[in-house]
Amino acid sequence: MKTKLSRSQTDKILGGVCAGLGDYLNIDPVFVRLFFILLTVMDGIGFWIYILLWLLMPESQADDSKFEMNQFGERARKMGGEFSEAVSRPNPDVKKYLGVGLVLMGLFFLFEEIVQQFNLGWFAWFNRGIFWALLLVAAGMILLVRAIKER
Repeated sequence: MKTKLSRSQTDKILGGVCAGLGDYLNIDPVFVRLFFILLTVMDGIGFWIYILLWLLMPESQADDSKFEMNQFGERARKMGGEFSEAVSRPNPDVKKYLGVGLVLMGLFFLFEEIVQQFNLGWFAWFNRGIFWALLLVAAGMILLVRAIKER
């Protein structure tokens, strides 16, 4: 587990944010990527959180991890360059992650529609708020269990 939060330069698809978070939290970056995909699709906030983290998180080889306002323009320009590079030469795993994200999103919406259409009483509790709350609780519990096991 890393002690400094930084963007990965080796395992990146777009900006290295998810791989950096995965390294820092000691979880597989795939789960972080799927979380950002779901958060973006469900609420739209995932996109903005990712962009903000891309701007604020330093690169893994950068010596200075402290963000200063005078670096904002430089980091924004660099982010634009990284984005155009990622679009011109995409990572081969992008299709896999997008496919899994779309399947999960489709299953979520299908389940939601089935509950509404067929008026299934035993699933009346299902809504997006409860889904996200349970997802956050499960993610927090996994992180806590891992932290306790590492001691």
